[in-house]
Amino acid sequence: MKEKFLYVKNTGSKVIGFGSIFIVPGADGKLPGEFDKDHPTIKFYIEKGWLTEINEPEEGAVNVNEDAEKAHDPAGEQNSRKSLSQMNLAELRAEATTLGIEFEETDTKAVLLQKIRENNQAE
Repeated sequence: MKEKFLYVKNTGSKVIGFGSIFIVPGADGKLPGEFDKDHPTIKFYIEKGWLTEINEPEEGAVNVNEDAEKAHDPAGEQNSRKSLSQMNLAELRAEATTLGIEFEETDTKAVLLQKIRENNQAE
């Protein structure tokens, strides 16, 4: 059986992150397998109008699965990971999304840092 992927278009004005994957505004992408229509982050982004499901990517679309596989280095992952204070706003949004933390598009870097740190302390 052929594996089914979710194709999306970033219709927002900000970079959207899915784990270590980012899709810039206006770009199409094929999401990693764990991100389907029922994933809470995908539902949230679609409800906000930041993401639109598409049938097929446009020519030149980013294949985020292939990019992620090329970039994934399990052995060096821990050593190359940035600390939270070194992350920019887009990276903090991606981290919050990965952790399942809800945030507003207007949240600043300081607010996101606080939410992520509070979440980490709760675990």
